[in-house]
Amino acid sequence: MQQFKKYQIFERKFVISCIIIILSAWIIFLADKGNYFTALELRVYDALFYIRAKIVKMESESSVVMLEIDDRTYEDEAFRIPMILWHHYFSTVIKGLTDSGTRVIALDYLLPRELFDNITPDYSRTWLRAFAYARAKGAAVITGYIETGKQQFFPHPRYLQIIGPENIGLFNLTTDTDDFVRQQKLVFPSAEGEKRLFSFSYLIARAFRPNISTPSETIYIDYRLPGADFSRYSFSDIYRRIIAQDTSFLKDQFQDKIILIGSTDSLNHDRHPTPLYHFYERENKRSNGTEIVANIIHTLLG
Repeated sequence: MQQFKKYQIFERKFVISCIIIILSAWIIFLADKGNYFTALELRVYDALFYIRAKIVKMESESSVVMLEIDDRTYEDEAFRIPMILWHHYFSTVIKGLTDSGTRVIALDYLLPRELFDNITPDYSRTWLRAFAYARAKGAAVITGYIETGKQQFFPHPRYLQIIGPENIGLFNLTTDTDDFVRQQKLVFPSAEGEKRLFSFSYLIARAFRPNISTPSETIYIDYRLPGADFSRYSFSDIYRRIIAQDTSFLKDQFQDKIILIGSTDSLNHDRHPTPLYHFYERENKRSNGTEIVANIIHTLLG
């Protein structure tokens, strides 16, 4: 009789254990299917980033300098024309940076897809002469293209011929399931599957340091904190220093540097949440795309 009771107790425990195992497996399955574990992992990463940033003092020096097309630039009377007609301004800045000893000029800006010479005489030649000038003096010009779905948007082929196919990368940033940018994919398979395509930020780092190695196809971005991140200058200010031939200032600030030119104005929509979200005191806590690219480059070179 006692043995029978023991058997009943064992059977009851076995059934309860099986139910618990089945329920646990079902909960895990649902959580995995709903990406709850991924979301938790991402939040843990953000928390660790926050703690590390508060404890570890980041170095102040960086090889990356941001040349911002910002509100100050748009307020400058000379720049109150459509940006597509800024070709002379870009040409002057590219040549001025080259003369200042800049090693890499990165255009976080989709170059024109048309030549526009029928509308503005000498339009394409203004760009081409600037690219050729930089190349002849050893300054690499890096730009990129955009991919949306199955479509790719490239600058006009004539621009790419001078810049070189090795200096054309993919602009697209890598987003997590919650739309935060914590990591960046560096290498992409081509449509043919034979050659590899590279991100815009990786090509900038490689142009600056040719022997750079990729630790993996995707890297986590080691963001620098606001206020202690990168040297920043307004595009219009540097344009005016170049035409004023302020060579001493230009060489002091830009020699042997990577100059990243991109839009950071308050109306720019290329903004993404990042782990820096919790550090910003401003109303818009999203990071600008050009800021993110600067952090990716710094991570690769670090």
